[in-house]
Amino acid sequence: MSYKQSSLSVTKNKDKWSSNLKKFQNTLKRRNKIRIGIKPLYSHSRMPKEWMIIGSYLGLASTEKSRLKRITTLRQEIEQLWSLLNFPILSLRSVGRKIETLLKKYDIHLKKAVGDMREQFDKLFDVTNKTGQWLCAEDKIFYQIQIQSGGKTGYATTKNASQSTIHPSKRKIAGKVNDKLEQKDSFEKSSNDSSDNEDSQSSSDDSEATQSSIESLDQSTHLKQSQQSTFSAVSLVQSGKLSVRRAAIVITILNKSGVKITPQSGVYRAVYREASKVMKTLMNNNSSWCLHFDGKIIKKKEHQVVLLRNEVKEVRLAVLVLPDGKATTIASAIQKTLDDYNLWAAIKMIVSDTTNVNTESKSGVVVRLQKLFVQHGESAPVFIGCQHHILDRVLRHVCDALLGDSTESPNMNYPFVSKILKDYEMLKKDFESKAKKCTLNLKEQEVGWRDDMKFLHHLICVFKHFKNFQQMPKVNFKALPGISNAQWNSRAIFALLAFILLPDERKNLQKLCEFICGQ
Repeated sequence: MSYKQSSLSVTKNKDKWSSNLKKFQNTLKRRNKIRIGIKPLYSHSRMPKEWMIIGSYLGLASTEKSRLKRITTLRQEIEQLWSLLNFPILSLRSVGRKIETLLKKYDIHLKKAVGDMREQFDKLFDVTNKTGQWLCAEDKIFYQIQIQSGGKTGYATTKNASQSTIHPSKRKIAGKVNDKLEQKDSFEKSSNDSSDNEDSQSSSDDSEATQSSIESLDQSTHLKQSQQSTFSAVSLVQSGKLSVRRAAIVITILNKSGVKITPQSGVYRAVYREASKVMKTLMNNNSSWCLHFDGKIIKKKEHQVVLLRNEVKEVRLAVLVLPDGKATTIASAIQKTLDDYNLWAAIKMIVSDTTNVNTESKSGVVVRLQKLFVQHGESAPVFIGCQHHILDRVLRHVCDALLGDSTESPNMNYPFVSKILKDYEMLKKDFESKAKKCTLNLKEQEVGWRDDMKFLHHLICVFKHFKNFQQMPKVNFKALPGISNAQWNSRAIFALLAFILLPDERKNLQKLCEFICGQ
């Protein structure tokens, strides 16, 4: 005979069984001492702490179970909060990575708790790009106050600031907030006013409305003028290819003449805004580019200039200040730049110097970059050496073939180079004393090149004149250039100087000088 329970016992068992079931929302409160956030993060007026991020993450569990979607929502809220604070923010990928790291730390703490939870997660959640673009010094000061006070200092919201004390980049946001507050106040006043004062109130409202409309009109015209002046200043920098400092000099001259243009700080900020627009277009554009990079040592630090070029235009991406000039350092810095602009699919060619750091077959910068492109699922870009360095390499092989001397270390100089370096001043005096009687001044076209290239061009004109008329013209001697394996045009200068100053070497250097001069 089967045993049957009463309805009362069945109901009790059902309630007990359902209470033992694990619900997703209830599991979040187990061993949890962090307050679950209900309001979005952008409703705050200060930088959040780590426990606030975790609380918002737990609060989103009521509407979304997916961990990835909750992190995406948090990332968007943090981006809106940082735009409200007017702080430069890191990339969205970096923000999401910081959130994931914080949540992993929280999961580890739940498994192995060490200390109080609020104390462990009481630090500020800072995603500010400290080296980014700050619109004004007040924003940076406010950021420092936030860091020093641990996020306890926020914006004052009890009193509205006047438009003259607000930065132009924030006036639109402040204007929207003020409009909402004015609408709220006007609604409360209209509900509390009596019917006897309707006429007086309407007249005062009309006068206030006309006054506010005049102020808004003045403000709009002021904003239009500032935008127009900023556009003119930016065109000076971009189209005129002037630096910000030289553009500021032109602006001061125009301001004295009555043309109102924004000062240097405005030009600086406007150029950065235009650069951010170019960055967004690069990230969304599918055009093909050629990657150029070149390095110089300035104040004992390696500086790498990175730019893009195609058949339409040229874009200067960055000037990377590096601790050293090693291939690993240069490649990692360029990799970060390509990640920031998302240019892995757009680069089809690489152009750089033919130095050993760049062109080493196993661990050079170019080889490392090509491997990184393959790791990102793209084909390796074609490498083409810089045209000037290729011509230098061709000149080196021609010099070795015609002169038959080795230029490898430690014997890098040809014999005539050593003679010029040793007796340059004495050879100049001997040449000038002999050339006074029979030489004429050589007329040549002025060129806007570098000093060593001007000197090379002048010596080529002297050689051509001597070959055509068998008479040496007057030579404008300059300082001797430096000698290195990266710049073989200096050997061309020494070869032409040896042909001019050392008559005994002219027979050996005849073919080489003709090759240099293109004859």
